[in-house]
This record gives sequence, structure tokens and C-alpha cells, in this order.
Amino acid sequence: QEPDSINHAIDIVLKKASINEESFKILSSEIINKYAKSNIMGQEGIYVYMIDNYYLNGKTPWVEQETLDKMKERADAMRPTLIGKTAPDITVYDMNNYPMNFYKAIDSNDYTILVFWNSECSHCKKEIPELLETWKDSLKQQYNVGVFSISTEVEKEHVDSFIVEHHLNGNFINAYDPTGRSNFRKLYDVTSTPVVIILDKNKKIIAKKVAIKDLNYVISTYYNFEKNKAIPKNSSSK
Repeated sequence: QEPDSINHAIDIVLKKASINEESFKILSSEIINKYAKSNIMGQEGIYVYMIDNYYLNGKTPWVEQETLDKMKERADAMRPTLIGKTAPDITVYDMNNYPMNFYKAIDSNDYTILVFWNSECSHCKKEIPELLETWKDSLKQQYNVGVFSISTEVEKEHVDSFIVEHHLNGNFINAYDPTGRSNFRKLYDVTSTPVVIILDKNKKIIAKKVAIKDLNYVISTYYNFEKNKAIPKNSSSK
């Protein structure tokens, strides 16, 4: 189910279908609709691929320009945080209102959970405390995971109150955007909360939109995969 493999298969199918205009139209429409709505992590990359290589390349003349513009806008919103890409760097503010660079703040982590939240979000009120417990219980020490927490609000009193109520101070790196000038909403496609993204040591996006209950599984699986990959093929282990 890797996007690269699926994209390759799509090219094969659509090339065969291209000998008949109606077949090509039906298949390309079915494919774009399927991956526009996919709940499988990472498959938004297939939607972006379809937009770039078919819909914006003049291969779908039946689609109106207004619709194409909207599809391009959605693909561009997804593009910066596709799995495998380096996470965009941003500048936000700490709770003393000093500018804070994201990259520098997480540089010592082997993994980073980047989470966007809002104090009025009911899901955040439930999931952020769960994230704290999961992090303290199994992620912090075992995998050197740090959490960079960003409120989407500009009102400091709301952010402070949430941080105190849920004991985030001294645990997470907490930040917000009091001026409303940070471009994190655009770069990370933050249209609702919470948004959870996992980065590796090199700040590469390895997972996103992960349920809190699955964080330990995702990070441990990736850790073991990378560990096994680093072992030379001619070596043996007990």
C-alpha cells in the first residue's frame, strides 16, 4: 500500500485505459475520488500524484478550471507534510513570548511528536492528557521522544490555562503564535485539531494523523525497522 507502488500501478492502468476516452475518464475519476477520501495514512501522496501528473497536465479536459483550481489548492496544502518529506521549519513563541525555532528546539530528540491543539477543542481536552501519559509511560525514556506542542490560539490566557490544567509545563515544549503571523497553519495543513505528526531524528515525517493509542506501536515499529536495517547482512545477532 505504499504510494510509490500504487502510483506506478495507476500509470499502468491509465495508460491502458487511454486508448478509450470514456474508459480513461471513468477510471481517472474513480481513482482521484478514492484517494481524496482515503483514511489510510500516507495515501494523500497518491492524490497529490494524480493532481500533478494527470489533472494539471491537460489530461482531463472535461474538468472545469474552477474545479482544477480547487484540486490544486488542496494538493498544495497536503504537499509540505507528505510522509517521507522533511518537516517544514517554523518560528513560534514560547510561553514567555520569546521567538522559538522549531528545528533548534527538537534537535536533541531521536523522535518528535508535533501536536497542534486548541483549548476549546473537545477532542484535544481528551487526547492531550492521553498523549502526556503515553509519552511519560513508554516513549520518553525508551525512544528519546520529545513532544512539541503548539496551540492554534493567539490568546495567551487560554493557552496558559490549558497548559496548567493538563500539566504540560515541564513535560512538553509548549508554544503558540500570539501575533498570528506564523505560517504553521499553511505549512502543516492545520484546519482542525488535534493534528499529530511524528518526525525522526532527521526531521523527516514518518507518520501523521496517528491515534494516541497507536503512538507507541508506530514509533516502536519504526525504531525496530531502522535498527534492523542498520545491521549488516553478513552479521549475526543472538
